[in-house]
Amino acid sequence: MYLMSVICAFCVANIYYSQPILMLLADSIGVTHNEIGNIPTIVQLSYATGLLFLVPLGDKLNRKKLLQSLLFVNLLSSLVASLCNSFIFLEISSFVIGLTSIGAQIIVPAASSYVSKEKRGNAVGILLSGLVTGILFARLFSGYIGGIFGWRFVFVLAAFIDLFIISVVYFKFPSNKGNNQLSYKTLIKSTFELFFVEKELRRSCLSGFVIFGAYSALWGIVAYLTSLPPFYLTSHEVGLLGLSGIAGIIVSPYVGRFADTYTPGFVVAVGGIISLVGFIIMYYSVNSLLILPISMVLLDISARHSIIGNQLRVFSLNENARSRLNTAFMTSYFLGGSVGTKLGSLLGGLYGWTGLVLLGGVASLIAIIVNRKNFFDRKLSV
Repeated sequence: MYLMSVICAFCVANIYYSQPILMLLADSIGVTHNEIGNIPTIVQLSYATGLLFLVPLGDKLNRKKLLQSLLFVNLLSSLVASLCNSFIFLEISSFVIGLTSIGAQIIVPAASSYVSKEKRGNAVGILLSGLVTGILFARLFSGYIGGIFGWRFVFVLAAFIDLFIISVVYFKFPSNKGNNQLSYKTLIKSTFELFFVEKELRRSCLSGFVIFGAYSALWGIVAYLTSLPPFYLTSHEVGLLGLSGIAGIIVSPYVGRFADTYTPGFVVAVGGIISLVGFIIMYYSVNSLLILPISMVLLDISARHSIIGNQLRVFSLNENARSRLNTAFMTSYFLGGSVGTKLGSLLGGLYGWTGLVLLGGVASLIAIIVNRKNFFDRKLSV
């Protein structure tokens, strides 16, 4: 389980390397901050595309070989990105990077099959700790390396990390024969059918969409907003804000255990409340670099509640279709991230911190309302 957590960390890191170095990319290629905001949007949109069209293959193919193939293409795309001098080619390589960074979402539904139902929340919490560690690593690593050696070196090192993970998967990751009875067309079709049939799946999809959208809106514009008065932060210093992710690493296993006691919807609703409080604090922290990280910590903890609670709710629906159920949920989750990143960039660019807080507050309220009934039925039945 911990080995899978490490693999998840480095798979997901690939979609976050660009965030702290957006201003470096903009200055180097010669585009505006609005245009460079397309990069994280494209990465998350392509990640959602990979979730929809590639993750279902985890129910059919050998997961070990599938992971290795995805990582190899990701490696090549990172090297291409490091050589880009044209914005359009950077956008194309970013799309492929996002498309092939989905390894964690192949691992998570598979890993839930290796533990008992009573410990499933704790297992998902362990894997999510790996995911959060990967996000934290990506932001710190990218901000620090990019500030010293330039943004191109970030992508070169990302390619070498992919090579290392490919070797780990080859020697250590468990293999499976897959299920060849299902055609690819059937897998994709059944994913859509599950979405329309399962009410609780739709509830999870909407909850994940708005909470991760709010969280992504922050990271889509924070490099720009903190480069302005009164902060004047460099890319290296923006990367240090990623230390707020330590909170997610610490709390994820505890949130998992919390989810083993309470209903998934209650866990998600609590996350919505934490998110709302985080954005309220952010509104009053626009002139304080000491208070801003507190709101970022709360938003990170909120995101952990959302993904753990929602995934547990999804995995409980049909144990024979977990990859497809996870596909439907995570596609919605990262579509929310893509939309949130773009809206955060637009509203943050137009209205500053106020626009960001308004967007995040509305998204948080939607998540609370969607899961409000679980306040009255919050205990899991034994």
